[in-house]
Amino acid sequence: MKKSAVLILAATLSVTMPAQPLNAQGVRDEVMADINKAGGLHYVYDYKADPPATKPPKGYKPFYVSHLSRHGARYQFTQYDSLDAWFRWAGKEGVLTPYGKAFAQKYFPFYEKVRLRGGSLTSIGMDQHKTIAARMFRNYPEVFKGQTAAWAVATESPRVILSMMCFLDTLKTLDRTFDASFDASLALCPFLQPNHKSSPTYVRHPRVNAQTEKMNHRFFYSTVPVKGICDRFFTDTVKLSDRGVSMRRFLIYLHDVTDGMQCLDHDRDLFKGTFTPEEEYALFCCENLDDAIFLANYKGSGAVYYLMSAYTLKHIIETADSDMASGEHQLRLRFCHDSQILPLLNIMNVNGMGREITSPEEASEIYPRFNVPMGASLQFIFFRSRKTPEVLFKLLLNEREATLPLDAVDGPYYRWSDFKARFVPCIEASIKKLDSIREASR
Repeated sequence: MKKSAVLILAATLSVTMPAQPLNAQGVRDEVMADINKAGGLHYVYDYKADPPATKPPKGYKPFYVSHLSRHGARYQFTQYDSLDAWFRWAGKEGVLTPYGKAFAQKYFPFYEKVRLRGGSLTSIGMDQHKTIAARMFRNYPEVFKGQTAAWAVATESPRVILSMMCFLDTLKTLDRTFDASFDASLALCPFLQPNHKSSPTYVRHPRVNAQTEKMNHRFFYSTVPVKGICDRFFTDTVKLSDRGVSMRRFLIYLHDVTDGMQCLDHDRDLFKGTFTPEEEYALFCCENLDDAIFLANYKGSGAVYYLMSAYTLKHIIETADSDMASGEHQLRLRFCHDSQILPLLNIMNVNGMGREITSPEEASEIYPRFNVPMGASLQFIFFRSRKTPEVLFKLLLNEREATLPLDAVDGPYYRWSDFKARFVPCIEASIKKLDSIREASR
């Protein structure tokens, strides 16, 4: 890559607004106040609440929405199967403590309810998208005035497709003139899931470098009271390790399942209290670090995953400009996964989440995963006035007004022209860097 492209990329990813103080205690307080946030990506935020909204500048009215959403609440994946197998094996080997036996007696019948449902959308997940769609219709009625044309796409994942259909069905019920084209396909990956291995935009590159991975391993074992927790379940953890199950893997899977209970329609309190609040927070920090060094601007990690979100941002900008010029669509609705939204928050520096992370402790301060919960969404709401051609917009993260590294016109409202001036060079530099890595790997 040319030196100029490197300099442009470094400049655009740097923070141009005043430095924000680190907020370790603030994130800790948030988790302790709502322990469900320790679930990170499994968090089900209070989507029933009506977030506060700032009035637009005088004369401006909404006319266009560009929406990017994560699927709704879902079941876990193979964690269910693994825990079932491990507890059954430990029972046969006679290495379960009384606490471990009591846990297993609750887990086995629970497993029968969730087996074969790995990754499936729950009714809570469906309700999330119905609620978000209804609130969009209610809050921005001008967008739906007259004939409403929407364009909607989803990844090929069933939970994502169902999320999209719940959203569209709700709008169709509320707006008799609503008309939507929709699609779900791997062919959409170049902008909807650019980090998918089947996409031509994918870059084969190590997840992280060896040095960062060693740091990650050390941080886990120095932060989580591994032995203390595992000794509650097993009388002999060596036997489990000899079977090929690391204590780290066991605890992460156990944490995923127990904290993921908030996503389910049944048994939500079944495993409540499995971890103490302190243990919950420690596991949250460690799982948060996993994502930060892979998906964010983590110094020295060697990861480039977050750069691929440039393709998504490019599509958002180009389609918004095209739609505003033609009036063809009033809504662009995209449905995907957390692994597309997390990097986008980084590259756009939403709420300061694009700041460089220099230590494991900073990962939770700068890049808390509960900001991309189940049903997470990014909404660009566009406004125009009859008195000026200047288009304004505000960005909503989980329907709450968010900040960007731009000079605001008024409150959360920014000039669309300023946004493009800031981020088009960033997109170009990111894609050039990815092209150079792709070329070097051939």
